[in-house]
Amino acid sequence: MTQREALLALSAKFDSVAHLLQPAVDAGYAGLTLDDYKERVMLGDMQLWVGDAYAGVTEVLNYPNSRVVLVHLAGGELEPIIAADSELVEFAKLVGATGIEIIGRRGWVRALADRGYREAAVHLFKEVSHGQ
Repeated sequence: MTQREALLALSAKFDSVAHLLQPAVDAGYAGLTLDDYKERVMLGDMQLWVGDAYAGVTEVLNYPNSRVVLVHLAGGELEPIIAADSELVEFAKLVGATGIEIIGRRGWVRALADRGYREAAVHLFKEVSHGQ
């Protein structure tokens, strides 16, 4: 498969799960659109995860003293998303990450507690008007 064919396949795969990811984008805080995430995945800056009944987007972040995998988006059926955690852990190990971060709704705290996740902080956001 050529690089162009691989990119076309990745683009088609993203489009096929966009409906699963859109609710997470709509609930987000960063002002990123689904097209923004797709572009970052296509550039290789983010990773697309697709299962039978879920999809997700992650990013590997390098902090001064550590590397983490940040889960930006997850959508679809809850149980397959939770079950995909083992794949995410293996990916984190593969890229040398020391942890996995999730920024999401508070309900994820309860849903992932038995997987070893704990609430480390509350990420708050407020929009600032620029007088327009």
